[in-house]
Amino acid sequence: MLKPLKRGIKIPKKSIKLAEETGIHIGDGNLNYHRSVGKNHWSYTHSSHAKEKDYQNFIKNLMFDLYQIQPYERRYGNCVDLIFTRKNLVLFKKSLDLPVGNKRNIKIPKWIMENEKFKIACLRGIFDTDGGLRFRKPYKSKKYTYPEIKLISCSLNLIEDVKQILNEIEITYYYGVRKIDLEKNIPNLGYIIVINGKKRLEKFMTKVGFSNKKHLDKYNFWKKNGYCLPDYLKKKKKSGDGGI
Repeated sequence: MLKPLKRGIKIPKKSIKLAEETGIHIGDGNLNYHRSVGKNHWSYTHSSHAKEKDYQNFIKNLMFDLYQIQPYERRYGNCVDLIFTRKNLVLFKKSLDLPVGNKRNIKIPKWIMENEKFKIACLRGIFDTDGGLRFRKPYKSKKYTYPEIKLISCSLNLIEDVKQILNEIEITYYYGVRKIDLEKNIPNLGYIIVINGKKRLEKFMTKVGFSNKKHLDKYNFWKKNGYCLPDYLKKKKKSGDGGI
């Protein structure tokens, strides 16, 4: 079994795995550099909900496979940060056209947009992190049968790149702009992509798919039973076997 490198990182070649990891970074990752007490501090942090343990393990394994490094974990409230503190990692990711600090104008790097397989893998990482899968009740129906994949981002650049890829692989979507967060009732500009309907979901799963077990569990339950309740994951955890 390989051990983490004591210093530096393994520099990976551009690949499908690196493209998916870049998509994960675009969604929930952040590069940081600051100077404190006469020292330089470099870090890459991935943030997610504490309940997403399976996906956190997926990310840790992917990062080790690509860079041969492991994170330390920081927990606060319902969140978990996977923190990788390597200067070379930050500099390498920066060389991939990923920004240090604010991601408001982030976009999919050119090296990914120029390769068909890389684009799909990156898209999967983005939807795994910034996207969500739910099932709604159709009009006059009592069951949650109608699928909806939704992606929201504050970066118009990113949304335009995602739209381009979806157009190329012929997945139909709806696009909109959110000016107010209705749940919090505060101004919050966001750009939204929605992929809905059974045929579009199946096409998305065939051409892009998910690596995040949270999304896969909901999809598989819906596929088997024809519906999926909004609180399915909570009930699945309580039952221990996926039954509702």
